[in-house]
Amino acid sequence: MAKTRELCKDIRDKIVEMHKAGMGYRTIGKQLGEKATTVGAIIRKWKKFKMTVNHPRSGAPCKISPRGASMIMRKVRDQPRTTRQDLVNDLKRAGTTVSKKTISNTLRRHGLKSCSARKVPLLKPAHVQARLKFANDHLDDPEEEWEKVMWSDETKIELFGLNTTRRVWRKKKDEYNPKNTIPTVMHGVGNIILWGCFSAKGTGRLHRIKGRMDGAMYREILANNLLPSVRALKMGRGWVFQHDNDPKHTARATKEWLRKKHLKVLEWPSQSPDLNPIENLWRELKVRIAQRQPRNLKDLEGLYGGKTEQAWNSYGCMCSLESESPRLRMQSVCHCCDWIRHHYGHLSAEYLSLLDQMGGDITKQNAPVFFPTSLYRHIDDAEFEDKVRFLNETIYEITKLFDGNMNAVTWDKKNLDDFLNILERQFENLNSCVSPAMKPERRLKRYFKKLNRKVLRKMNYSAQAWELIRKETKRHLQRLDILAAQMY
Repeated sequence: MAKTRELCKDIRDKIVEMHKAGMGYRTIGKQLGEKATTVGAIIRKWKKFKMTVNHPRSGAPCKISPRGASMIMRKVRDQPRTTRQDLVNDLKRAGTTVSKKTISNTLRRHGLKSCSARKVPLLKPAHVQARLKFANDHLDDPEEEWEKVMWSDETKIELFGLNTTRRVWRKKKDEYNPKNTIPTVMHGVGNIILWGCFSAKGTGRLHRIKGRMDGAMYREILANNLLPSVRALKMGRGWVFQHDNDPKHTARATKEWLRKKHLKVLEWPSQSPDLNPIENLWRELKVRIAQRQPRNLKDLEGLYGGKTEQAWNSYGCMCSLESESPRLRMQSVCHCCDWIRHHYGHLSAEYLSLLDQMGGDITKQNAPVFFPTSLYRHIDDAEFEDKVRFLNETIYEITKLFDGNMNAVTWDKKNLDDFLNILERQFENLNSCVSPAMKPERRLKRYFKKLNRKVLRKMNYSAQAWELIRKETKRHLQRLDILAAQMY
């Protein structure tokens, strides 16, 4: 039986709170998106043990401690191309010897798996801002509005493209057997280019582009394929045409043609193919063609006339589903992260409480590094996305501090591990709201480097040094709590 997904503690606590408020299992499950049986199991466990956390499990303990797991997770997030051997070496320097298999198991437990890096357009800061504006403008559009959109795009189908199966089962000596190789062709002679369109009502026409497409050819394609597709699908009045910002699409003559035809065009951010649901249909089409294993360009061209159009027309059942995906795509781009509104304060209260409980009273001594009050004042007036990034970076820098030598501390180990785990969970959820194109706050990084150097390293990681770090950590987390509360 496959291992089931485990609910995090804040969701379990929310289930208990809703149960105390008099809500039934089904009502709770419907609101939280969980099964009623799952809700019932959590409530029964709470009634019996008065707790929602898991009991210690039997079996050998993990070789990698929670702090060690947090360390390698941060390394992988910072450098996704890190190898397992690099992580083995990092843990060895920290005093833990494990195998690469143990590293793999740890990463899988945290929801990570080895994948091929996707090729995506390079985003400049202007592109990021345009995507954010588009996502925020359309985030609350009802599904009925997306159903009126006729999506369009061009794609290149290569003879031996990326959708061809790249892995084979073979013996070591059979690497050059023709069955175990992928032929290569000269650039530009092994592909066909297609234009297509679809809406929630089904797929439109599929057109092969021969030669180099210019503005005149593009307008001819629209006249001969787009307009007949709209009539065939019975789009009705009020439909909206979508195409990207290719120079041929935005040429003055093309805009004039669209205006004369009285076509309403959806404003589209540059470098945003991931927002167009037609990409999923192109993916399916390329996989279908790769499965036919065309051996040369003639075979590929032959598939276009028969199997390709047949496959394209068969995607009608997918179109209604794909037309519902724009809202989800907007949510993935929009950094107005619901986590801050609904969960940040709950986790913040939890790790601040653990910070107080893990040791004695907080020291009254001050660290020899000035608290960055001016930096917090500056971020108070910043944009929403910059505030999210600041929350994320500050929590990340705090977790890095606790990677140091903690042999001298006398804190409660369980409270310390729980504190770091919850802090890590806060960081992971905030990290999903931060765009990679956003520049890091250098002053913040300099402050934490100075704190590490003048407190931990200068005081030789003593118990007194860690008490100062605990005090500074609490000040930062309390200040972040205020910042998060002001964001909504």
